[in-house]
This record gives sequence, C-alpha cells and structure tokens, in this order.
Amino acid sequence: MEQRIKIIIKSLKIGFAAFWCITLALFIMGEADVYYTGLYAHDIKASYYFETITILITALCIPVSLKTFSWILQRRINNQTITTALKQYLIWSSVRLLLLLIVTLTGIFCYYLTLSNTGALCALMGITASFFCVPSEDKLRKDLHIDKTK
Repeated sequence: MEQRIKIIIKSLKIGFAAFWCITLALFIMGEADVYYTGLYAHDIKASYYFETITILITALCIPVSLKTFSWILQRRINNQTITTALKQYLIWSSVRLLLLLIVTLTGIFCYYLTLSNTGALCALMGITASFFCVPSEDKLRKDLHIDKTK
C-alpha cells in the first residue's frame, strides 16, 4: 500500500507541475505574440462576450472544483476500500486540477485576445485556487484517514 501511495503522490505532483508548465507556456507565448494578441481589443461587443464567458467559467469552475472535491471525498471516497479510495482520490484530484486549468487558460486567452484586465484577474483566481490543490503525502493520508505505518 505504501508503494501505491507513493505512485499516486508522484502522479499528482506531475499533474500539478503540468498545470504550471502549461500556464507559464501560454503566458510566455502571449508575451511573445505567438497568438493574436489584441485581436478583439477594439471590438467592444466581442470583448464583452469574452469577458462574460470568462467570468462565468471562473465563477462556476472554482467553487465546483474546490467544494465538490471535499463533498465527494466525504460521501463517496471514504466509504470505499483503500485501493478503490486511492484510485478515486487520484481521479477526482485530477478533475479538480483540470477545472482550475480551464479557468486559467480561459483567463489567459481572454486577456491576450481582448487586452482586458478581466481575463488576467480570472486567470489569477484560477492560479490562486490551485494552491489549495498542492499534492502531498500528508494531505492524502489526512484526507483518506490512513495512518502511517512504522
């Protein structure tokens, strides 16, 4: 079981690192004008739609990713066997981080396409929420109520 926990923690850390690599890569690409920076900056109607969609995605995904994980942890994962609980923990942790990645990417694209601070703020909210998802062995053991065997 200890080996399985270490594998799951390693997978979660790789996913968390991928979240940051993708975010930084898109930011660097935006600063280097790889995609169409400012394409809709002068189109007020398009800017409004992009900003509205970005705000709605942010307002929906961040609470869902954070609260739903704790709800699923209490209601479903804790009632499973340890092997199934570990698999479910990995899946739902990945889903949570994926939702935050969607928020961050939408915010970054909105920022660079419209040059509006609304997109940057939404991306920052997604990045900040990702700090609640930092994987660690202690957190996994606490969430799944697993005592460390000596």
